[in-house]
Amino acid sequence: MVVDSSFYGVFSAEDSKAGHCVEIDRQIMVETHKGKRLYVLVTGDIKFGEHEEGLIDSNDALSHQGLVGMFVLKPNGNNWKIESASPIMSAGAQGMGLHDWKLMRLAPNTWGFINEDGYEYLGYVETSLIILTPNGQKIIKSSINNSDFSAYTDLCSDEVKRVCDDIKAKLQHIDTSKVVDGFYPLHFTVNGRKNNKTYKNANYTFYYKKGQGYQIPDNYPIGLEN
Repeated sequence: MVVDSSFYGVFSAEDSKAGHCVEIDRQIMVETHKGKRLYVLVTGDIKFGEHEEGLIDSNDALSHQGLVGMFVLKPNGNNWKIESASPIMSAGAQGMGLHDWKLMRLAPNTWGFINEDGYEYLGYVETSLIILTPNGQKIIKSSINNSDFSAYTDLCSDEVKRVCDDIKAKLQHIDTSKVVDGFYPLHFTVNGRKNNKTYKNANYTFYYKKGQGYQIPDNYPIGLEN
């Protein structure tokens, strides 16, 4: 499959065509109040392309993301019909798609695929929790930064930790006691150091916003520049 492949990282937003080999990573049946639904997750690695046609080839893929696609199917007689789908999204580093996605219940009758994405660049490491959720006929991709590590020197020893960021967030639980815009809130706990400030078991709640996915709290420290 030849599709746009996004440059990975915060330093460029360019897109180029790339050839992906796509495969099914997860295929899980669930029961909802509307009946059975089949959740399917596909991933794609950059494997082919031609320079003269302006495409990325596998040797140029290191700076680009892989492909991810999600489908929700509903019964249609003896077959299946697409209810929600976004077959072409970006996730993964070095031209490779993310594998081993987990399906989690994020609303009373809606599930979503979750995985961790990340990249490293010149001593800076960042990871994010990627959440894919159905939204009408399409899929919404939410991205929650869950770790930053920035070493501004070659070493990050005890003597120079003041110049390093090292902070992590963990999804503690999905709050099934309430529903906001159709989805359960997510509770995270943050520990570590960012911008010379220390966080110890700091709690943050992420709420879903209809049509936009999970929203980042204003005071959430990971991924913020200041």
